[in-house]
Amino acid sequence: MFSLRSMCIKLAVLLIALAATAANAQIDPNQIDWPTGASLCVYAPGTNTCVTNVPTATNLAGTGVDYAPYQSASATTGYIPAPTTSGHTYVYAWQPGGSAVAPTAVDANTLAVNSANTATTATNLASYPSLCTGSQFSQGLSSGSNNCATPAGGSGNYVNLGASVSASGCSMSGSAPYICTVTGSSVSSITISSIPGTYLNLKIWFEGTTDQTAAESVLLRFNSDAGSNYDYRQIYSYANTGSGTGVLSYGAQATTSMAICAAGQTGSYYTGECEITVTGYANTNWSKGVHSVDSGASGSPTYQGTFAEGGTWRSTAAITSFTLLPGAGKFSVNDTVAIYGTN
Repeated sequence: MFSLRSMCIKLAVLLIALAATAANAQIDPNQIDWPTGASLCVYAPGTNTCVTNVPTATNLAGTGVDYAPYQSASATTGYIPAPTTSGHTYVYAWQPGGSAVAPTAVDANTLAVNSANTATTATNLASYPSLCTGSQFSQGLSSGSNNCATPAGGSGNYVNLGASVSASGCSMSGSAPYICTVTGSSVSSITISSIPGTYLNLKIWFEGTTDQTAAESVLLRFNSDAGSNYDYRQIYSYANTGSGTGVLSYGAQATTSMAICAAGQTGSYYTGECEITVTGYANTNWSKGVHSVDSGASGSPTYQGTFAEGGTWRSTAAITSFTLLPGAGKFSVNDTVAIYGTN
């Protein structure tokens, strides 16, 4: 009889032998139950049995090329058509209005954020609106265009009107501060027209010389009126080499223009400068009053003067233009004029 010990040893040896046999065992391809058709097989390790109930993977059944899928209902796939507009970028997005909605293809070029911080489709953004120029400011967009306005001159404030007027005899600069400059060759007059009537007073600045060998008066007309409808008076102090100083006055009535300031002589770096004020220029109830202060020089200079002038245009018409003329000769290249409105 075998002892219990020997039986245990023999059983252990048998188990080791079986394990080694199983580890080295290989499936004979000729003994595999190969499936027929397009079915897929999964085999358990060490078996020849084909499991044919494995599902076959397929593409989603869309309705067009490049469509984007989404879950339109439980266990149901919907599709977003592919956009075709050239030059635009589209995003896969939701645009709910308080409840769940299906995603859509949204044109990123037309997205805007409204006051509620939600995306909306923008309009009038196909092109940029024109920019306001000079001293104008934007009051917002109106039908896709910039609603530009010129600020009203408050008490003591001046608004440059160069962007709003037309000029003849000088060239207006293209940006603020707008200054009209005589260019190319000397001119016989300078006219500023199309003056807006939205201010209380006008300020006109002139600086320059003429082609004459002595200082000349600068004459002023309004609205191209060359009739005998002007009155003016002057008072000025002077310093003259060789004859000392003095104070003089002069005036005229019913003239075809008013002498309102002085211009320097040709070839001199001593220019004439004046500041002209036209009060109530757009008022149609009374004649127009004008006053100015200015200075000028003549000689090397042998003569220097400071002037105060005043005048009247005998008309109740609103002033829409003014013309400056030299007392003799022409205004020189680089002479300048600027116009401002104030209230």
